[in-house]
Amino acid sequence: MDLERNSASPDINIIERMKDMEDGSQRVIPLSVVSLHDSPGDCWVVVYDRVYDITPMLHEHPGGMEILLENAGRDASLAFQGVGHSRAALAALKAFQVGVLPDDERIFNQRPGHLRVARQPSSAALLYTP
Repeated sequence: MDLERNSASPDINIIERMKDMEDGSQRVIPLSVVSLHDSPGDCWVVVYDRVYDITPMLHEHPGGMEILLENAGRDASLAFQGVGHSRAALAALKAFQVGVLPDDERIFNQRPGHLRVARQPSSAALLYTP
């Protein structure tokens, strides 16, 4: 699997980190790598913290290839949910799963005991001026 597609100078550290971070049979793939797979010939998306290579299904998608390509290389969870996909559609995606996001990039599926901490200050903090 070519995770570092279209990279002028592949970051060996990312590849090594991914090998070290494998979670059982689930390969851990950061969003920075997912973002490299954003074309009709190589299309990955993230749905509910799982990474999918949907390239083989682009031409078969009932809603058309265009909507998938709009979300290529990024998190498509809200688009997936917004259309009202069924549980069967989510189950069908399993055949295309290539990995999961790292814990610190997950939004929907946090591991028990882990808190999701915002990386940006809240708007309330921005309003406060001493």
